[in-house]
Amino acid sequence: MKTENNLTSYKIVFLVRSITSQNQIQRLYAKELELPFVPAVGMKFVQGTNLWETEDGELSPEIERVIFDLDDSKHVCLFTITKRLSSSFWQELDINKHGTYADHYFFHV
Repeated sequence: MKTENNLTSYKIVFLVRSITSQNQIQRLYAKELELPFVPAVGMKFVQGTNLWETEDGELSPEIERVIFDLDDSKHVCLFTITKRLSSSFWQELDINKHGTYADHYFFHV
């Protein structure tokens, strides 16, 4: 949590897994940002026209779970989708490098 000019902001990580029909992770996406609030389960986020853009159109996923990571002092918001994202908003993570990282958060989802 950071306070500047009497405004509080929270470190947030959006972590998105794209899964197959067999629930295998095929892609991981992440975005770190600061927000003036802590997101809650069920919330949806929009930005312009292409935040959740895929080859087949726009998605509208909800936050499945919010976790506070004590080691990194940030809130992690988990999303699951079944399509590949094409928006430049997201950083695609290498599954071979970050698969364990994602498994750690998605373990109980």
